Amino acid sequence: MEFMDSFPLNVAHQLERRAEAHLLRKHFDESIQCYQKAAEKLKEAEQRSNDEMFLRSVKYQQERCIQLQKVISMKKNQYIADKTRQQKMIQVLTKLEQTSDERNQEASNLQRKIYRTMEEADSLLEQLVRLGGESDGDELESVKSDNIDGACGGEDTVQVDASEPAKLEGSKWPKDDRTVIEELRTLNHQLRSLVVQLLTQLDASCKEAEMLRERVRFLEGERRVKSDDVEGRISVPVVRKSSLHVITDSTGGSSPFVYSPCSELSPDVPTDTPHIVTRELPVLAPLEMPDFDFGQFKKQTSVDHSPIS
Repeated sequence: MEFMDSFPLNVAHQLERRAEAHLLRKHFDESIQCYQKAAEKLKEAEQRSNDEMFLRSVKYQQERCIQLQKVISMKKNQYIADKTRQQKMIQVLTKLEQTSDERNQEASNLQRKIYRTMEEADSLLEQLVRLGGESDGDELESVKSDNIDGACGGEDTVQVDASEPAKLEGSKWPKDDRTVIEELRTLNHQLRSLVVQLLTQLDASCKEAEMLRERVRFLEGERRVKSDDVEGRISVPVVRKSSLHVITDSTGGSSPFVYSPCSELSPDVPTDTPHIVTRELPVLAPLEMPDFDFGQFKKQTSVDHSPIS
């Protein structure tokens, strides 16, 4: 190993491989330093030889190392920009989550206010219905009491009242119809304003959600374009195993295999795709080989190659 390290060209190649390893780990500065050292070693190797082909090859390798330094520097800047954009997006998403939590809290509070207002409105309506029923009952009771007073004397009534003990009963003074209607109207106005606030928050949330969807689509498109670009740069043409049909040659030719000419034009269609309709090729008639007179051909070649007397 020490013997190989004594040659600058070998050291330069080792540094290039080390730079590629650093680049895979996103260590851009270390990769650039390795390419710089590799260019210096290539320059040192250039000074030790006078061969024109060797000097040209080493010159191309030096230019490649210098160009790769620029490319890695651009990748470093792009990587830093992507990381910065990603961190900003994380911060924005964190703020959006916080605002969404606050809005959810406000929405829950608003929902409780709406339910409480609706319950108060229902209770007031029940109270109105109850007051209407009590007024009708009072009228009936007054009519009955008048009839009873007309039939009975006043003395009996006084004696009955004197014999019964006095009872003190306390009750809340009922609200009149006008007060109940005013309170119900106020509650309806509050309910209407709360519903308007809820609809406004819903509209803002829908707009924010649509904006976030557009942002996600844009970022996914950028990531897909970058991945396609990277795959296009490092892709190597690979021949599908099922696209070349190998057929055994039974005619006794020099090659034991014959490749089908329509293999690349009609590759195998996967059977797990139901939307693709497979079509079989028509059965062709077997080829007929022409009959050659090889004996006459041999005689002709022997006559052509015979020495001239």
